[in-house]
Amino acid sequence: MPVSNAKACGPFKKAIIEREWDDGYKIIRIRTKDDLTTLSQHGGGCSSHHSFWTDVCKPVCEYFFVLMKPNGEVGPILFCKNVRWFGKKHPQEAEYDKWFREKNNGSFQVTSDLYDKHYNSPEDFQRRAYGSPVASAERNLIRARERYEYCKRRALEYGPLGKDNPYKREVDDANKKIGHCQGVLDQVRLSTTVAPGDVFKYGRVDLCIIQVAGRGVDYDGSNTRYTPKLAEFIGKENNVSA
Repeated sequence: MPVSNAKACGPFKKAIIEREWDDGYKIIRIRTKDDLTTLSQHGGGCSSHHSFWTDVCKPVCEYFFVLMKPNGEVGPILFCKNVRWFGKKHPQEAEYDKWFREKNNGSFQVTSDLYDKHYNSPEDFQRRAYGSPVASAERNLIRARERYEYCKRRALEYGPLGKDNPYKREVDDANKKIGHCQGVLDQVRLSTTVAPGDVFKYGRVDLCIIQVAGRGVDYDGSNTRYTPKLAEFIGKENNVSA
């Protein structure tokens, strides 16, 4: 549970610090309208529209957790929902409709079941919306290897693969991508990554990850540098799922 009450952290004014590491990384929780608006400006997409579900309704329906870097920059974001209402509307949906009309003046409306209404359970959500994390990581590694072979063939058609070859950088970048994808696959196999559909305990509440987003997250929803800390936060390290 939180290690501090609401306080300033990075660009946020009322962040709740949930976890701190010796190397300076922190996990914070964002709740208020102003801080969610700030989060939108730092890779959080439409988070500014979620404040009713994070701060106004009772019990709270949605949660935003952010990994803060030691230099105060905003890292990956976990957008989560209380499993109690997964696949269904929150009891205060009618109150939200009224609040939305009064406070938002026609901006984007976010119902409590916007992201999960077509799924029966977190497991169903993970399987149908995102597929097996291991299978996805394996496909990405295969694509990366195929891309490398293509780039290498094209470069060799031009000439020796030296610094004067105009395609050498493409080959080097493709090779680096293989290493990244292999790292992601290793993390997934070790359960040191996080994925939509993962469920974890937050105090007395069970939460389901709806989205892993933000800056520092790659196209496949993973990052070999940051996701181990996120996995530790949700209790998914050392092959133990929350």
